[in-house]
Amino acid sequence: MIAEVVFPIPLFKTYYYAIPPYIKEENVLRGLRTRAPFGFRFAVGLIVALHKDDEVDLSGFAKIKAITSLLDEKPLFGDEFVNLISWIAKKYNSPLGLVFSSFYTPVKNLKESEIMGQEADVSTDVLDKPVAPKISKKIEVERELYPSQKDAIEKINSYIAKGISKTVLLYGPPQSGKTQVYARAIRTVLKNNGQILYLVPDIHLVSPVLKELEKRFPDETIDLWHSKITVKKRLISWKRIIKGQAKIIIGTRSAVLLPFKSLAAVIMDEEQDDMYKQEEVEPHFHAGEIILKRAQSHNACVILGSSCPSIESFNSALSGDIEFIELKPGSEDSLKPRVEIIDSKMYPAKIISDPLLDKIKEKLEKKEQVLLIINRKGYSYSVNCVKCGWKKYCEKCGAAMTVRKDLKTGGKIFFCWRCSTKAEIPDKCPKCFKNIFRQKGVGTQKLEDEMNALFPDAKIVRLDGASNVKKSINSKKEMPDIIVGTRIAARGHNFPKMSLVAVLNPEIDSLPADFRSAEKLFQMLLEASGRISKNISNGNFIIQTNEPEHYVFPSFINSDYRNFVDEEIKMREKFSYPPFSNMARVVIYGNSSKEIEKKLEFIMDALEDDEQFNTDDIELLGPLGVSKSKIREVISGYLVIRAKKEDDVLRAANKIRDLKISKSFKLKIFVSPYNFR
Repeated sequence: MIAEVVFPIPLFKTYYYAIPPYIKEENVLRGLRTRAPFGFRFAVGLIVALHKDDEVDLSGFAKIKAITSLLDEKPLFGDEFVNLISWIAKKYNSPLGLVFSSFYTPVKNLKESEIMGQEADVSTDVLDKPVAPKISKKIEVERELYPSQKDAIEKINSYIAKGISKTVLLYGPPQSGKTQVYARAIRTVLKNNGQILYLVPDIHLVSPVLKELEKRFPDETIDLWHSKITVKKRLISWKRIIKGQAKIIIGTRSAVLLPFKSLAAVIMDEEQDDMYKQEEVEPHFHAGEIILKRAQSHNACVILGSSCPSIESFNSALSGDIEFIELKPGSEDSLKPRVEIIDSKMYPAKIISDPLLDKIKEKLEKKEQVLLIINRKGYSYSVNCVKCGWKKYCEKCGAAMTVRKDLKTGGKIFFCWRCSTKAEIPDKCPKCFKNIFRQKGVGTQKLEDEMNALFPDAKIVRLDGASNVKKSINSKKEMPDIIVGTRIAARGHNFPKMSLVAVLNPEIDSLPADFRSAEKLFQMLLEASGRISKNISNGNFIIQTNEPEHYVFPSFINSDYRNFVDEEIKMREKFSYPPFSNMARVVIYGNSSKEIEKKLEFIMDALEDDEQFNTDDIELLGPLGVSKSKIREVISGYLVIRAKKEDDVLRAANKIRDLKISKSFKLKIFVSPYNFR
């Protein structure tokens, strides 16, 4: 018998080993961990397959090595895990060894008897959670459920109780009662002695969810899983989960890789958030795609909750691939802020328009807070006509074109960061024939300086990735008057006297290479509007934009996300973007911009010269984005693979992996990318 083994190292291949005479072949099983010689050392690997001696071609080996021992009597990683590891490696074009490492790390040096044979210490101190006071099981009187809530709970609980693998998109506006639906689902899971995973996109959201669930389920021990918990706590939770002792698990995206014993349901809150996609390290997976795959194996119900679902999820619901459940509250919140659009073309050369400036003065006079949000990510500058607002859009893919220096002539040109199309900059506006063009590119620091000049007596703080602001900005003691920030300021902060939130220049084209820019803008607007304090009855939400006619703004003002989705789906279908195509982003890192461009062109030429490559099936866009990172001082560039079929994208990615890339370059491939910067 021959054992096929994968090791937790960044390699794509597996290795063949013989079974020594002192190990009975009937004891060697798929999914067992084994110790085997690897190079000049011994390493622990996973048996992913077993073959008869005549089934494997060993003609290239003078002698095949043998495994030395088995770490487990029974497979710690069953068929579901072994199949899942292979599926993830193939789907995301990731090294099989790294995928295995993602599952294996918490129990790296432990035998099966050490994991399964002893009770885990689950004291409050060990799990690092506050001690909840012992109070009555009926903690609070829940709000009376409205009809669509009752229907949602009845359907979801039916799927859970019957063990039906079902994916539900739970859609409803903010404060529509999704938490109550989640709580009833958890209650049903506990009643049936199953396990439920509550996913949140951001580690900062773990604590509020934990507090909410501890109120509702005071007698349950709730396990946490995220990057900040210690190794000891991680191991304890891992043991409890694989044994089925942990019933409620709150976690971030890595929690989808946990070894559930009896997973009955998954709650994926804010399912649209791009933080569910892991792009910093391999494997570059999306938590939602993995959990849907795992739910099929466990016959589990998946609840995708959101106030503004991703276009991909909404399209799946509209096409009937997943079930769509909408929560419709009986009455709208009377404290909903007034939303206003200001056309910045009416106030050329001004960072803050006159109406917004008047509103800021009004709020400061009332001793209320102001939040100004500006998007400074992802572009150098763009050009538009001051008179009529004209912009240059790419005729090939529909993206807004930005201005860059032509590498050959040194002159300024329009350039598309999605498909690399170039165009000349006209002397006059082709729409109104004026020649007054404006370059855009105001950031938080410039806005902060502007506010300090306009309001010298106000306490102004900047809240962005580059600033160091105390946590006390949310307190009443050190309450700032004006907060200037990026999207960070729109997420998770509670400002006690916030009555005005203004989003400045939230142009769809601020991330021209990102086809999801309109979707992300709608999500950001919804997040930002939620920062207005619930204690304020006269809150204002102002959007100052150069393109008020774009469909995202009227849809937002009218709280009509469905209309926005319809328009966005039309755009994506027209230009063949997901969910109507599949994509991969191939990134090259190096020391020279010219060399990176040459290497990207080499990759494109190699694919196009391949006999298996069909330009009707696969489209290559690039080279794109060749630039130097301001943070990491690294030069990089990329190309995009696009195809109707996922297999065609993966075939092209595998071909690129097989090319001989010099060691002076670093190659990364992101399948289904979310980041185009």
